[in-house]
Amino acid sequence: MNKLWILTKFFLKNFLHGLTASLKGTGQKVATVIAILILLVSIAVPITILISAIYEPLVQLNQKELILGTLFNAASTVVFIFGITGIISIFYFSQDVEWLLPLPIKPSHIVIGKFLTLLFYEYIILACIVPAVLTYGVISGAGIIYYLYSIVVFLTLPIIPIAYGTILSFVLMRFTNLSKHKDAFKVIVGFLGIILGLSINVVMQRMGNGFKVDNPQDIQAIFGQGSIFDRMTTIFFNVKFSTYALTESSTGKGLINIGLLVLVIAIVMLVLYKLADTLYIKGVVGISESNSNKKILSSKQKENLLKENSQLVTWMKREVKVLLRTPSYVINCISTLVLPIIVFVIPFLGGASNGMGEVIKLISSTGVSLIILAGYAGIMAFFVSANAIASTAISREGQEIFVTKYLPTTKKTQLLAKVYVAILLSSITNLICALGLVIFKANILVVIGAFLAGEIVITLICILGVIIDTYAPKLEWESEQQAVKNNLNVLKTMGVTLLIIIVSIILYVAGSLAVSNLLGISIVAIALIIGIVISYKILVNKATLRLEKIE
Repeated sequence: MNKLWILTKFFLKNFLHGLTASLKGTGQKVATVIAILILLVSIAVPITILISAIYEPLVQLNQKELILGTLFNAASTVVFIFGITGIISIFYFSQDVEWLLPLPIKPSHIVIGKFLTLLFYEYIILACIVPAVLTYGVISGAGIIYYLYSIVVFLTLPIIPIAYGTILSFVLMRFTNLSKHKDAFKVIVGFLGIILGLSINVVMQRMGNGFKVDNPQDIQAIFGQGSIFDRMTTIFFNVKFSTYALTESSTGKGLINIGLLVLVIAIVMLVLYKLADTLYIKGVVGISESNSNKKILSSKQKENLLKENSQLVTWMKREVKVLLRTPSYVINCISTLVLPIIVFVIPFLGGASNGMGEVIKLISSTGVSLIILAGYAGIMAFFVSANAIASTAISREGQEIFVTKYLPTTKKTQLLAKVYVAILLSSITNLICALGLVIFKANILVVIGAFLAGEIVITLICILGVIIDTYAPKLEWESEQQAVKNNLNVLKTMGVTLLIIIVSIILYVAGSLAVSNLLGISIVAIALIIGIVISYKILVNKATLRLEKIE
């Protein structure tokens, strides 16, 4: 047990060092903490407001379990989707695995230590649901037992989703030779996790849409049939124990459920402990080996490979190839470009076509054009800041960044290539959203205006993302996964984006109240263009010097 504790501390210190290694000085650390807090607050506030709004109606219908149950199920789904790729990287493709195996350490200690490190990361993400859980307790008038149980629920909530991914990776790595095809394996498992998570979402939506709520009588009839939460199914079986432990914290049912929750978690951890000795060690041995295909090229083929291009185009091609050829970048950067498809398609798959019909009527109606432009720009800002292409542009170079210092290319060219690639790839998201407006029968002028507004937002955020990553790049990482997923610069960029959205809203409201909505939109557009000019000058004058000084 002492070795397990020491190993866990080592993994945690290594994890924290990886997060903060790129932060130089107190100023950057403070700015990073503020950016993370702003991001967490921006997520926590709407969740908390929603919990407050739906509490009374659902309590009156005797469906209070549905509030926390839905919240916990959604949180578990998010943990599973975003944790699956991290599991593979940390357990199998991390550089410390090879030199840990020969040491007198049990495989089970390695697994549990890495598992606890993953949980620590998930706790940071799940912090955004804490205010909602506390708000539920305040509104419901819960006693001290509720808050004590809440601590247990919070600590155990991510364990089952992470355990699913861990066990899945154990089985795949033990009984297949996918480890010899690391790149394909990471991509397949990553997308498998996304598909499974989204499938859960679709099933839950179909269950909800199966109820007829056309009038109050129908609603009363539905909720009068008993607890909807009891009839809901979820693969995260700790969700029901957690929900009833809190909603019934003042009764014996709450005590029973908190006991069952602890028991289930203990069994899961025991299973992981045992599987580590039987499956993990056999799946991880020889993991550093990989297959390769050798091909002898003819003289003509060699000549065809040599093509002359401008330095900027060459660097842009290199950037695109690195993004597309690296599985972690495909999953964490490229796949997020199609987030609008997920947002638009899933409601249709879930049978919410009636609601979408109302959206179509709204978008195609007159008098809402400027509102659509404003909302479109805000949504685009979120999507672009989330794809991490710009905010990890320098970090993805890793230790190879020192090689670029000796190449006959200016730092300005290198930075501009990264910015242009980020803009071009992010424009895919813009194009998808614009096509969405066409499908929703928006006016063609509104579609064009929205697309242009999206490009303005994309340009500004991509430039700022590259600047942020240039000043504090995360160059020390053991796997590409850490370069993007554990990179605080992504959170910084999202925090700056949120600040831009807030300022834009203030300018829009001020202009609208003073004269008209058109003036408000015009002021925001001018402010964003000015921001692009200023950020571009910072990029070519300041960021290039900063990149030159990186050691």
